[in-house]
Amino acid sequence: MIRAIAASTISVFFFSSSALASLPLAQAPAAPAQPSSPGGLEGLFSNPIYLFIPLIIVWFFLLSGGKRKEERKRKELLAKIERGVRVQTIGGIIGKVVETEETKVLVKGTGPAVKANQTVVVQYVGVLWRSGKGNGTVFDASWKRDQPFSFVIGKKPSQVIPGWDSGLVGQTVGSRVMLVIPPADGYGKSGNSQAGIKGTDTLVFVVDVLGAF
Repeated sequence: MIRAIAASTISVFFFSSSALASLPLAQAPAAPAQPSSPGGLEGLFSNPIYLFIPLIIVWFFLLSGGKRKEERKRKELLAKIERGVRVQTIGGIIGKVVETEETKVLVKGTGPAVKANQTVVVQYVGVLWRSGKGNGTVFDASWKRDQPFSFVIGKKPSQVIPGWDSGLVGQTVGSRVMLVIPPADGYGKSGNSQAGIKGTDTLVFVVDVLGAF
């Protein structure tokens, strides 16, 4: 009897074990797949910060190109000054380049025209036109001496600077004339140290033509 019960118990145990073994095991849930990071150009442009890199590169080249252009312009201006060409700058902006004499009639006189080899009587004031210190300095004025200035125009050798000989011939008596005279038609590269005039200074005169005979 006892043997029969034991045999039955063993049979039930092995049957249960076989049944359990045949059952499918529960599978653990799979971990969610991680999104793969995009590679190549797609990955580069997916980050907004990388979009600024081309802009920074373009800005750098534009800035360096502008500096090179300014440096070339500066060297060109220095070369002109060395050749005696007056270059006036205002606020860092390139202004008028005076290479030849300029004459402007401020007041038109009604008297006869001045001719070469005449004695001309004038009143005048002369100022410096330069960039930086000294610009606008009055270096000479006949009014300060309380008497007019007279000279023979066009005489050889000249009694005045070349710009006066060329700029006043043909002007009518009674006129007020402005003469803008570059160094070449003024005191040349040597200038006039006594008057404080450098060899690179442009001279501006306002001249009243009082008479010619």
